[in-house]
Amino acid sequence: MGKLDLTSFGEQLFLNCVAYLADPAQVTFQGLTITGGRSVTISRGGGILNKGAQLTLKGVTVEGNAATEAGGGVYNAGVLRISRSIIRDNDASVGAGIANTLSLFIEDSEFTGNGSPDSEGGAVQTALASFLTVKRSTFSDNEGNRGG
Repeated sequence: MGKLDLTSFGEQLFLNCVAYLADPAQVTFQGLTITGGRSVTISRGGGILNKGAQLTLKGVTVEGNAATEAGGGVYNAGVLRISRSIIRDNDASVGAGIANTLSLFIEDSEFTGNGSPDSEGGAVQTALASFLTVKRSTFSDNEGNRGG
């Protein structure tokens, strides 16, 4: 099976992110790469902006995305399940890899190279009243001024 890359092309895509999902969607992305998203207008979710959907990422690479505010790779305000995936080299002021405000389940995945010296939560930033579960995953070389 071939590789599918979803890449943002600046102003040509809605909200400048690669994928925008909303309630009541139930979506699974499998075996693809999400790259090149730049969320400036809405400032959240450079790669994926999930506003209430149930989203599953299986064997997905989310890399090289950015948001001016939160969730360079993924901004999650829904239910997000991640397995056997790679989240790397994303940038945002808060939650460069993933910014989570609801429910996030991570297993058998890798987070590397997310963040910047000025970011809060290089790999994952999760809101106070949100839910986070992590199993058998690796976090390395993520950077942030309050939590890498």
